[in-house]
Amino acid sequence: MGFCTKCGGKVEGKEAFCTGCGNQVGGEAPAKAESVAAPPPVVAPTYQPTVEIDKRREVLGTWAYIGASILFAIPLIGLIFSIVWAASGSVNLNLRNYSRAYLIMLLIGIVIGVVFISIFAAMAFSFLGSGAWQEILNNANFDY
Repeated sequence: MGFCTKCGGKVEGKEAFCTGCGNQVGGEAPAKAESVAAPPPVVAPTYQPTVEIDKRREVLGTWAYIGASILFAIPLIGLIFSIVWAASGSVNLNLRNYSRAYLIMLLIGIVIGVVFISIFAAMAFSFLGSGAWQEILNNANFDY
């Protein structure tokens, strides 16, 4: 016969638990049901990309194009600005491409102008060199 270590009650030799308090007093202890805490749910990491806003890629508004067109119309200043903006890597990409297009169109206009002036000059010199101009002046009646 023994005594319970928790409440001091009498316990028979074959009993494994105290009849008074239910404390285990002898024999093998039954396996305790361990309470296993569920692990925290696995959450996929959310990656927030660090996006740096590139000012060069912003869309230009209508007034920016109008302002650039007015600036390009000023003879020497427009040419300087268009060359600087077309060659610059730090200016807005839309403005850079607009400047490049302006310079290309300007060069095409200059080439077409030179061709037409050359054709006109060749016609004028051939007309003056043939003597037809002198005949027109000699046969003209300037009666007033």
